[in-house]
Amino acid sequence: MPRAKRPLAEVDRNAIPSKSARTSSRGKPGGKEEKEDGGRRVEQKATSKPSTYIKNKFRNSVIRRPNSKYFAQSEPVEEDTPDEDRSPALRQEVFDYDTKDDSKLRAFLVDRDMPTEGTREELITRLKNSSIDYESLLATELSEILSRRHVTGAASGTRDIKIQRIRLNDKIDHDTGDSHATILYVRREIWGQSIAEMETKLQSLSENPYTEMTPAQLAKRLQKQNLSTTGSKEAMARRLFNHEKKDLTKTLKVRKEQMQENEAEMESYIGHPVERIGVSRERKESDEDARIQQEMWASRQKAVPVCDYNWKDSHWADRTERQLSEICSRRGMPGYGPKAAMLKWLDTGKIDYQDMYMGGLTRICHERGIVYKESDKKIELVRRLTEADEAAESG
Repeated sequence: MPRAKRPLAEVDRNAIPSKSARTSSRGKPGGKEEKEDGGRRVEQKATSKPSTYIKNKFRNSVIRRPNSKYFAQSEPVEEDTPDEDRSPALRQEVFDYDTKDDSKLRAFLVDRDMPTEGTREELITRLKNSSIDYESLLATELSEILSRRHVTGAASGTRDIKIQRIRLNDKIDHDTGDSHATILYVRREIWGQSIAEMETKLQSLSENPYTEMTPAQLAKRLQKQNLSTTGSKEAMARRLFNHEKKDLTKTLKVRKEQMQENEAEMESYIGHPVERIGVSRERKESDEDARIQQEMWASRQKAVPVCDYNWKDSHWADRTERQLSEICSRRGMPGYGPKAAMLKWLDTGKIDYQDMYMGGLTRICHERGIVYKESDKKIELVRRLTEADEAAESG
């Protein structure tokens, strides 16, 4: 029986399409599709666009779909996937954008890969129509957020600690990574304290405190102020008192003028009146962040050893770690770890994954082709290796 000259796909509709019937561009923008028209192949410009991007009204930026870690709702998104296949809603961090400075609003937008241009009202609207889930970010992405905000030890600590420190920093109204905004806040706090102290001291000068000094003590004080030391004791005390009160009043006036200029600059820079600033809140959150860092470093110092094997009676005990490393490498020890782990393997021929360093566990995963993440902790690497061993034994 002679074979059919046309492809089987044209005979059976359920057959797999032939390569000639597939598009040559695979749906890429600007590619070409091949269609059959009366036995001829006609090349047409492909008009399909990738469905992973959504048009954004904010210039040429891209908004990602709801199942990504960044999600903006500036336009309604329609998906064809069934309700049961949709991913669960991400956790939304709660912010009070109305109390934040413009610098902090822009920092929030940078964290979400969104445009930072526009008026204060546009920034707040953009943020309220979007959300971010810190729980879905990688440890490296969390470190980048802390680093942009100039938080000390941004790369240190566990993932949960980084999230906790970011949420503490979120409560501060200005961007701690903006040096100019930080200078304005520091000036306002320091100058505000000095003004309060000078006002208190000026009130205490209602009575002359120098009347009880001896003439020698008064003369010494007057010399320091480049004042005349002539006259009676009462005249010298009155002269010193009037000079100090006049000098304090003049200094207080200058400081208040500087404070007004600083507040005017702040209002134009931060985007809202100065009266809404809470200096005590910033100090409170900074103190809490310092406490978390102190506990983190203290827990590191009290960390248990990687391997608790008692190697004092081992006949390899007099070897250095470098010598033990060379011996274990020649004998085929998997991974690597501290001196106790190497001695344990040499004495017993066995070693637990918990006894090794993180670098040794990642090297074993790489050699055995076990997939792992860079953000995996030691306990997660141990679990992956243990599951791989159990699967190999059962198989």
